[in-house]
Formats: sequence, structure tokens, C-alpha cells
Amino acid sequence: MLRLAERRTGNTEDARDVLQSASLFLWSFMREKATLTDAELQKIFWRIFLNKLTDFGRRHSREGRLFAPESSGTPVTPASCETAEDHLIRQEEAWIFRLSWKQLPAADRSLLYERFENDRKPAEIAENLGTSDRNVYQRIFRAKNRFRKYYTEMAAAEANHGDDSPPRQTR
Repeated sequence: MLRLAERRTGNTEDARDVLQSASLFLWSFMREKATLTDAELQKIFWRIFLNKLTDFGRRHSREGRLFAPESSGTPVTPASCETAEDHLIRQEEAWIFRLSWKQLPAADRSLLYERFENDRKPAEIAENLGTSDRNVYQRIFRAKNRFRKYYTEMAAAEANHGDDSPPRQTR
């Protein structure tokens, strides 16, 4: 997914932001729908990811920035591009996401949840917390960086020691 996002956005940082946004959206969705199977969650995550990637392209085209040239082709769907290897990679990424999310302090998780899942503006969050907008912006920035750090560390550890800690198997 990260490679696809990098091709579509044109750089790694934007690709990570799109993937992180989709992951946070999925996490909040998982809290509401706890009875979904892993296969259903993976299908939903793929759809969320493609929607976030499309939104990124639309937002940047409105700003006058062009989407990467590869994005002008036919739409990508799970059925048209997913191989068994891609399926395992998505399963591994979901597993890494869950572990990374659990490492975040509760305050960071709550702040990110309010900002990205409930789509609340930093000003609204600041009002509820009784602090300034600037403080909320800083806390969101730091929380995103902490999550990104945990996610990258977990992904690197998985890449180096993948056989030691495989993701849970679906039934």
C-alpha cells in the first residue's frame, strides 16, 4: 500500500500521511464494529485507503499541485492488483498498526481519534481541553510523529525478524 501511495502521491511523506490517515480511520471504525472478521476489516481498510488516496489527489489538484503521472491510469481495485503477497503485506501492516497504536499514550490516542476520526477542528478540541489552538496543533503534530516512529520501528523490526513474530492468522 505504501508503494502504491508513493507512486500516486509522488513522495514518501505524503504517502505515509495518506496511509496513516486511512489507518486512523480504520481504527476508529474497528472500535464501533468489533464483530468484523479480519477479512472484512482488510476489505474495508483497502476501500478507506483508496478513498483517502483519491481525496489527497483531489485536494492537491484544487491547490494547483499535480497528482503523480501514474494516477492518470485506470482505477486500482483490490481484485485487479492484489496478489497473495499483497494480501499478506496488508495483513502484516494491519498487525503493525494495531501494535503501534497500542504503544501510544492514551492522551495521544484520544487526541488523534478526535482530530481524524471525529473530524474535529483543533479549535474545537482546544475549547474542550481548555487550552490554546497552538497547543493542540503541537500536540497533534507530536502524537502523529510518535505514532509514525512506533509504526516505522515496528515495520523495521518485522522486516528484520519477520519469522520471529508473524501476524495473527485469519481463519
